[in-house]
Amino acid sequence: MRHTFPEIFKNHQLTQLWAYKYDSQLNGIGAHADFAAVNVNFWITPDAANLNPKSGGLVVYDAEAPLDWNFKSYNNDQIRIKEFLAKNPP
Repeated sequence: MRHTFPEIFKNHQLTQLWAYKYDSQLNGIGAHADFAAVNVNFWITPDAANLNPKSGGLVVYDAEAPLDWNFKSYNNDQIRIKEFLAKNPP
């Protein structure tokens, strides 16, 4: 991807890779922050499974987690995250 998108990736190296697989019985991942200079998400699903074609099921918030939050706060504290996002709309 660095070769295809050099202006985005520049000299950044891949340091973390996550993969998740969910079926229709699971809720997926809750709101969280990713600590990254560049973040790439691939959301793959059949068109028939997409219940909301306008969002594709993936919601991205253009907000940075507060600097004083630790990993647990910006990844697991759903109440705190939702309160923060409500006060800082995109």
